[in-house]
Amino acid sequence: MNREIVIGFVREHEEVCIYKPLARAIQAKRPCSFCQNVNRDCLLLITCMREARKTVDVGLALSPASKPESYQPYTTAGFYLFRQDRSTESENIRTIFDTAFQKGYESVIFVAHGSPNIPLEYLEYALSELRNGKQIILGPTLNGKFYLIGLKKWAYECLREEDIFNDIDFDSVDERDRIIDRIRTSCSACTLLPEWYVIKSIDDLRKMYDDSVNGRGWKARWTTCLVDDII
Repeated sequence: MNREIVIGFVREHEEVCIYKPLARAIQAKRPCSFCQNVNRDCLLLITCMREARKTVDVGLALSPASKPESYQPYTTAGFYLFRQDRSTESENIRTIFDTAFQKGYESVIFVAHGSPNIPLEYLEYALSELRNGKQIILGPTLNGKFYLIGLKKWAYECLREEDIFNDIDFDSVDERDRIIDRIRTSCSACTLLPEWYVIKSIDDLRKMYDDSVNGRGWKARWTTCLVDDII
């Protein structure tokens, strides 16, 4: 086991799905495979880190609807499995961090579902910053959430004592920025990554396609191919 781990969160397409408007458009031509394709791209992104599975472990956090047997190829490829078995996003994030630190990891990076094309250099920079003394790395999204959170164990314990991770189920930039201010007050060794966007609409999917064509961000080929279904 290495001292660091990067964990990708996965989702499954369900009746209550945050991608439902997008899924309806995609289903016009074929059954929805959007969540599955985003999962593939997020996990491929993690494995393409220069030190993945060598000096940095990789993991995936399965949703309650996930079937572990479907992810057997990932476990064979060296991914460690975690479970999202709580009722809210905040609780799931806390549970995954708790579990990873209890296993003995010194640094944990969580990569959210929904931004499968974040630049690979953002992920590698986050890891580098944690190695160089930073305690917290935050990757904010344009809609007010986070696409990445990286923590050293000491910082996580400090933030837990102040109940900061009880309060990240929000969907506005103002609320997110208040959380960032609280985190920076608690720990000055904090790095803020550039903002990125979440795929939630047809326009977002088109933007991702354009970014891919123009070499901006990770080339999320599984998700990008769905553009053909809606153009």
